[in-house]
Amino acid sequence: MAFVGLLFFPFNRINIIFLFLILVNNFYPQSRTLWLILPFIFLLEIFSSLPFGLNSISFYLGLLSAHWVLQNLLTNRSVTTVFLSCLISLFIYRFSFLSLLVAFRFFNHTTPSVGLGMMLIDYTAEIIITSSLTALIYFFAVTFIKKLSPRYYHGSISQRRSI
Repeated sequence: MAFVGLLFFPFNRINIIFLFLILVNNFYPQSRTLWLILPFIFLLEIFSSLPFGLNSISFYLGLLSAHWVLQNLLTNRSVTTVFLSCLISLFIYRFSFLSLLVAFRFFNHTTPSVGLGMMLIDYTAEIIITSSLTALIYFFAVTFIKKLSPRYYHGSISQRRSI
């Protein structure tokens, strides 16, 4: 997380934890992987200055929506599918986050310290860059996993022995 803060403007908006959990959800699409979210959410809540539960509820909704989209709508696990699922789930995450933040500020009668326009620009950059980076990492991971699969090498060795 600290390394991302050192990058220049568009690239310092990458959501590393969301990216990692989306990739885990793509490579291991079982429902058990949703339990991996809870320790990350708890760590995010500990080190956040936001009201407790605001980030965790929206984060869990975003990753739950990504799991549902990957299980029911986009089931072929291509690069485009990974990009769209990350785009949709990050949008749901940030939309629910903003909705909960506005509701919290309405009931506590506080004023926002950052304007809504600047937040939307930051969130749009985060959604586009994180989704693109997730698709790029998924593409390279799938390419190397296919090339380094022992099934391909095992078949070529047995063919050489038979000749």
